[in-house]
Amino acid sequence: MSIDDDASFRFIDLFAGLGGFHVALKRLGGEAVFAAESNPTLNELYRENFNLDAWTDVNSLSSSAIITSEVPDHDVLTAGFRASRSQKPGSNSDSNIRCKDSCSLGCSIFFGRSVPRRFHT
Repeated sequence: MSIDDDASFRFIDLFAGLGGFHVALKRLGGEAVFAAESNPTLNELYRENFNLDAWTDVNSLSSSAIITSEVPDHDVLTAGFRASRSQKPGSNSDSNIRCKDSCSLGCSIFFGRSVPRRFHT
């Protein structure tokens, strides 16, 4: 992927889904430099719409070495979480809790090793 020198900022799009954050941030002058999405159908759609292959498993970004080699420098980090289709408001089924716990663990590992430039002091 080539880097857009005219971009106002660079962003990464975790749990990218259909790319809603991507569309909004691009309209604000941003450039996506990394995306992650576990759903194969959404990965293909993301590739078709944005010409960017999404990483398939955030949890595999589990070490500083992997993150340093795979995740480009970025100014903004977005992470979209969808509501489960089967989840009713106020519901806390075991499957929903397991998914949220897994996503939270993956994010905490990732966030501990990849900090957007705007957060550096």
